[in-house]
Amino acid sequence: ILHTLVSHKGGAKVTKPEEVCQIILRLIESSSLSTSCSRLLLQITSSLLLGENISLSEELVQKIIQKVFVCKIEQGLILEFTKEMFTMS
Repeated sequence: ILHTLVSHKGGAKVTKPEEVCQIILRLIESSSLSTSCSRLLLQITSSLLLGENISLSEELVQKIIQKVFVCKIEQGLILEFTKEMFTMS
């Protein structure tokens, strides 16, 4: 549900992006996610951060990105996230 909410029309349906970010941060800190859940979480995170209709403070964006890079998610998934965030091929 969260993925659909954040991805739809660049996040147009997200009314409280800061609260969604807090949920994302708690999930990122969870070390018990499967690979598929971690991949989906990173997809949701990138959609949230890149959503053209979502406004987030610079501080919150930095906090989320820092959490992703220090979390226990597989390095390959973090590389996929990085490519999506920074449009690397």
